[in-house]
Parts: sequence; structure tokens; C-alpha cells
Amino acid sequence: MTECAHAEARWELATDEDGWACDCGKLGFRPDLDAELIEEKVGAVLFWLAHHDVVSVSNGTTGDYIVANVAQAARKAGRYDQYTIVSLILSDPNLAGHAEYWAKRSAEWLDAEREGRGHEKPVDQVLRESGMRSLFEGVF
Repeated sequence: MTECAHAEARWELATDEDGWACDCGKLGFRPDLDAELIEEKVGAVLFWLAHHDVVSVSNGTTGDYIVANVAQAARKAGRYDQYTIVSLILSDPNLAGHAEYWAKRSAEWLDAEREGRGHEKPVDQVLRESGMRSLFEGVF
């Protein structure tokens, strides 16, 4: 029986950092793979965040840029844990437009509230028009 070279190693989110797995089974905590396959780990974390509507990645190219930026920053810092990766993803300049958009919408809403003129559009209408979904859609 030949030993698996883990060519298909993949990251599966795990709060105790033992999320490396392969077709041959669970590999667990592997700091060597964290450094060697940081793009794989960053990509898995980014995909999970996008899939669960925590962040919005508009296309594959944007995702590739985020992965490259975050992997480079993680290598530079010498930190490969999920918490660092999430923090780096959320601070990536490619996602800045999302925060800026909602900051602007919040300011408009608060201004309208203070001036007593009501709100031009309810937030759920803005979400529908922008193609974004609420994190709680269908929950309540």
C-alpha cells in the first residue's frame, strides 16, 4: 500500500485549527500545510464567508485578488490561523466598497430620521434592488 502524498489536501473550517483533510482521511492540525497551502486555506475561509452571506464577492477575479492579498499578508505576518485570515479578509481593500455603501445608506437613513422626513426606501427594498440578501432572510 502506498502512502498518500495529500495532493488533494483541503481546508475545512475548524475552530481548533485541525481542519486539514484529504481523500485519504482527516489530516488534522498541520502547520506545515497551513504555510504551504495558505491560498487553499484562505480560499476555503473566503468561500465559507461568502456562502453564508457574511461577505459579498462579486466574481471569481475579485475572489482571486482577495485570496492573493490575504495569503501574502498572512505569510508576511507569519500567521496562518483562521482568526487572522478572517480579519485579513474583512480588511481587504476589495471589500471596502461594501462597507462604504452601507455606511452611506446608514448615514442617509439617520439623516432622514433626524429630519423627520421618513426614509426614501426601506432597507428591504434597497437589498432587493441591489441584489443583496439579508442574513436573516427566511429565518424569522
